[in-house]
Amino acid sequence: ILERSASMSEKTMRDLFSGFCPISGSVLSYKRRVLRVQMTLPAVYGGSETGMMYYCCSPCVCDTQDFLKVDTKTIQIADGTTQAHFVVIGNPCTDQAKIPFQASDVNCGSNHELVKATLSDHGHIIIGMFFEPGIPHHSDSAAQKNDQAEFADMCAARAQSGHRSGMGTIFREVAAIAPIQVSNSSMSKIPVSTSDAAKLTKSGQTGTTDAQNGMVSKTTSVIASELSFARVQTCYLSVIFSLICVVF
Repeated sequence: ILERSASMSEKTMRDLFSGFCPISGSVLSYKRRVLRVQMTLPAVYGGSETGMMYYCCSPCVCDTQDFLKVDTKTIQIADGTTQAHFVVIGNPCTDQAKIPFQASDVNCGSNHELVKATLSDHGHIIIGMFFEPGIPHHSDSAAQKNDQAEFADMCAARAQSGHRSGMGTIFREVAAIAPIQVSNSSMSKIPVSTSDAAKLTKSGQTGTTDAQNGMVSKTTSVIASELSFARVQTCYLSVIFSLICVVF
């Protein structure tokens, strides 16, 4: 998606990122209830961020809070440069021997880089979008959501059972290879310019009528087509496409 973002509006880009689960890589069906969860996660530049994420099933919420951090990414969209927040993991290629054999599509280059990875502003591997508060139809006050705290008991029970539901241990094994160490003093959030912030706000409000009435069929088909092509580029742990995210 980010490789092609220069040809998209911000609204289209965000809609595409809402169409798959960043933990499993599973494409989310528009025919079933959306599992949209408000999460508070550590930020790589210190502190924490609160925002919205989309999931295929509840166990993926557990894996998120155990391993993911938030970072920014300055990106090119159709009407200029803007900055958005994303969830990131560390680079598993720093210790290739620990990559589980089941994750056969987690491939490393000659310089210990993860093949086809897109990096955040602080150099971490992006696996999905973190929708900042106030994004129309995703994380604004009208968006229906669950809260991270609602899954605490389920996550505790899942941990006691050996993480057997959801993605099982494959994602966890990969994400645990190089956990991101957060330091409040070593990094700072990369600022976005005032003009770019204005563009972000204006672009994010585009298309309100369509979103309120539900995606028109043409828009839906375009998003589905984009996801079919782009998910391989965006979900770097693509081995998990072949697995079913089982609802706990």
